[in-house]
Amino acid sequence: MVFWEAPSRENLSPSSSAVFIAVQINIDLMQPVFRDGGWVSGAYIKPFILYKLMQLKQAVSIPIIGLGGVCNGHDALEMLLAGASAIGIVSAVILSGPELIARINKQITDYLEKHHLEGIESLSGALLPSSDSRSVIYYDAQKCSFCGRCAAVCCYGARKVNGNMSFHSDRCKGCGLCVSVCRNGALT
Repeated sequence: MVFWEAPSRENLSPSSSAVFIAVQINIDLMQPVFRDGGWVSGAYIKPFILYKLMQLKQAVSIPIIGLGGVCNGHDALEMLLAGASAIGIVSAVILSGPELIARINKQITDYLEKHHLEGIESLSGALLPSSDSRSVIYYDAQKCSFCGRCAAVCCYGARKVNGNMSFHSDRCKGCGLCVSVCRNGALT
């Protein structure tokens, strides 16, 4: 596992944009935009960071900083649930301005109040994998338009839509493609 360790060794972060070196190609010039590769940062790296956070939380006992892809309160809450003790925000603040921090703090506070939680400490690592390693995708029938996009993209045949939603958990591989095409947020 690759992670960045603070010089003090009193905390960790699973991310530095340098971990995600990538290439972008200018097809008209037939050359890479960045000759030696560029960094991937912002919202694009969040799913990778969440996975690394969950691994780190199980491996170390020191605080972990959730850094990489936090653009709003929802993202920050995901980082906390995956194992972060604190949140770091860089790209989103550059793009949206420092007032973003106050908005994210309010979103986190609202969430804590809604769920009757004392503080972020109660969230850190709450979403550690259980003995059942299968993914859990939640379905909200009230939000579903029965458009069938989720079933169309499922190459495993786990979802069927014909006036209602049927789900075959034994076929689901947990890839999340159905969630990514659900326009109404019925699948999360």
